[in-house]
Order: sequence, then C-alpha cells, then structure tokens
Amino acid sequence: MSNLMEIESLLFEEESTYLDFKKESYKFVDGNKYQKSEILKDILAFANSWRKTNAYILLGVAEVKGGRSTPVGIAEELDDAQLQEFVNKKTQKPITFTYCTYQIDGKKIAVIEIPVQQRPIFLINDFEKLRRNIVYIRRGSSTTEATPDEIVHMVKIELEEKLKIPELNFGFADIDNKEFLGDEVCIKPIILDMTKNSDIPDYVEDEIEHEFNLIQNYRDPFKGRVNKEYYRELNSYEDTNSRTRYVSFAIINNSSVSVTDINVQVIIEKNNELYFVFDPKNMPSEPKTHEPGVIVGSMLQHDVFSSTTISETNTFYFEDFKNEIKVNLQFKKIQPKQTIYCTKKMCIAANSSFDLKLKVEIYADNLPEPINMEIKVICNAEKS
Repeated sequence: MSNLMEIESLLFEEESTYLDFKKESYKFVDGNKYQKSEILKDILAFANSWRKTNAYILLGVAEVKGGRSTPVGIAEELDDAQLQEFVNKKTQKPITFTYCTYQIDGKKIAVIEIPVQQRPIFLINDFEKLRRNIVYIRRGSSTTEATPDEIVHMVKIELEEKLKIPELNFGFADIDNKEFLGDEVCIKPIILDMTKNSDIPDYVEDEIEHEFNLIQNYRDPFKGRVNKEYYRELNSYEDTNSRTRYVSFAIINNSSVSVTDINVQVIIEKNNELYFVFDPKNMPSEPKTHEPGVIVGSMLQHDVFSSTTISETNTFYFEDFKNEIKVNLQFKKIQPKQTIYCTKKMCIAANSSFDLKLKVEIYADNLPEPINMEIKVICNAEKS
C-alpha cells in the first residue's frame, strides 16, 4: 500500500498504462449494472496492462495536463470488502488490489492500487457491456481489448516466470540407503513391560571382582567407586531404547533452477502422553558399572555419547517451546534435480500407538512465498 507522499507525487504525472484520474467516484453502492461495469472494466484493464510498476486509479482528482492535478474530493466512499467480492466473483482468478482514502489539500480522495500480477485475467460470464473471455487492457490512457498476439505473449511470460519459481519437496528419508520415503513414514517401537526402578536393587561387585579392581587401580584416587545405580540406569536405558525410533529427512529440488538459503521448519505438537520428540544428543548413554573416569581392569571408561556430532553439510537444530517442538533445517544451496539427505536424525520415543501430523514451512531466497505442507508419522507400537 502506498503512502501519502507517493500519492502526492502521482498528481504531477499524466494518465498512462499505470495511472488514471477520475473527477468523481464510481457509482457502486447505489449504482446500476452499467455503472458498476465501469469500475470492473477499469480494474480488469489495469490488471492486464503492460507495466513494471503498480497501477493507480485516483478518484476525486481532476486531471491537469502539464501541471499538478487537482484534488476535488469524493462524495461516495466505497467499501473495500464489497468491492473485492464484487470483482473477484466475476474473474477466472483473483485480482489483487486495494482501495484506500487519503486527505490531500483538505479533500478526501480515494485510490485503487493494482500491483503487477499474473495475466491474462478475464470474466467468466458476461456483465452488462463486458463480455466473458475477453481480455481488457489499458493501452496508454485508454481501455481496449487485447489482441490475440498480446494474449499469447502474456501467457508466454507467465509460463517463463513459473519456470523460475523453485519446486521443492520435503519429506522423510532412509539416509542409510539414500532413499526418499515421501510425506509419510511408519515406525514400530517396542514398549517393554519394565520392572519399576524402586524394585531394583543396588549394583554390588562380587568379592573377587572387587579385589581385582583394587589391585589394578591402587594408584587411582577414585578406586572402588562403584556405580550403585547401574541396574536401575540399565533398566531405564533399555526402556528408552526400545521405545525410541530415529526419523530423518530429505529435501528435493524438482525445478530447473537452483534454490539458495533454504530454511525448513518442522513444527511438532507436544503430547507427552503419547510420545516425546527430542534431539539424538539427549539420548541416554549406555550405563557403566563404574562411574566415569574409573579404571576397570586396564580400560578407561568414558561416556560413549559425547557432544561431538557427525560432520554435516546442513544445519539442524531443535527449539523447545511450551506447546511445540520446532526442528530447524538450513541449507545453503540446492541444485536443480538434487536431493539432499539430512545426516542428523530426530528421535521419537513412543508411549503407545499414534498418528502424528507435522507442519512443514519452507522458506528460501528465491521463493516468492513460503511452501506450507504436512507430513505424517504413523506409530504402530508393539508391547512386549
């Protein structure tokens, strides 16, 4: 939508393929079909006109050639919503335009602003003097019918523009076999009938093993630090592992143009009764009989799940909000017809069977608007 300074500058211009002055407002609210057809024809003509900038119809302005056109004001103000409905119910595809009023020189004027958009646009039915399937066009300062050659050229330009718009597809993948699985994946976790941790005894070394470790570790200040929680930790570890399945993703560029600076957001609703979604780095490590750093025999025990991750060509990170999890994937560039598999995975720990829809939003430098889609996880949990 233009500001007052931009509208003021239009007063110094002459009527053209992107500008028209009307001394009076259109008869619309109480107008007959013939009067309403006037505004319909003008909006159609500007929508189809050959231009590189927005088009404007200024109502309540008397044109002055060679000077500043004069705001004289309007007696009737139109309703934008009613006007939008009237026009777009009659065309084969919507026309994008706005209707606003401004105060200039103490006079209220109205401005219909029509941006550059896909063409051709035409009526699906006759309306008063206007005929269906006819492409009306603004040529210079007058309105006329487009020639067949002009219509063909419009279609050609639109097809060329569509070829420049990337077509991206995002979904699940089997990264081990480099296979794109599409917008649906099935996981089959196992829910074990586990013993309660409160019913599990402490871990205690037998006497022979304990004496052996003391001999091997006589120089270790931490000797004898047995992990009493070992059995309970092992119980939790086995439970989590059996209920957790890994899910990975891939993105495909189906178009003939490269796509740059791609940001994919996978939005997952939280439901702790059915499942937990988390980063693999938070997967519990396999428990040890001795606490980390204690030498058992001749081996130094370390936590096998460190913060080190596999080297990746893309960025993959989690955001934890109150009611949802956002998984963010970022790619610098995807070549035409290329498939990029995400080397990092997402963990889903199931408490029961469920169907989970994930919202996906894809943003990129050369996407005119975000791509919105849904993908689905089907969980068929087995109890054991």
